[in-house]
Amino acid sequence: MSGVRHSLRSESRNTGSFRGKARLAMIILGTLPVVLLMAAALALFLPMPLTWGVRVGCYALLPAWALVSGCTFLAESKRDAWVSLICLAALTALLSASVLMLEHLLVHGARG
Repeated sequence: MSGVRHSLRSESRNTGSFRGKARLAMIILGTLPVVLLMAAALALFLPMPLTWGVRVGCYALLPAWALVSGCTFLAESKRDAWVSLICLAALTALLSASVLMLEHLLVHGARG
C-alpha cells in the first residue's frame, strides 16, 4: 500500500514537468493550428484586398510559428503552455469573428 502512495505522490509531482517528447510534440504540433488561425485572421484583419491579405498571412506564417514555438518552449509547465496557446487561439478567433461581423454589417447593413 505504501508503494502505491509513493508512486501517486511521485506522479503528482511529475505532472507539472514539461520535458522530452511531450514538450517537442507540443512545440511542433500544438502551435501549428494556432499559427494557422493567426495567419487567417491576419488575412482578414488587414485593410487591403483579400488576395494581398492572404499573401501577407502566408508570408507571416513561418516567422509567427517560430515566435509561438519559442514562447511555448520557454513555458515552465504543460499547463502554462496549453493555457497560453488556448488564450492566443481564443483571442485570434475573437478577432476573426469581430472582423467578419463588422464586414457583414458594413456590406448588408444592420437588417441584412
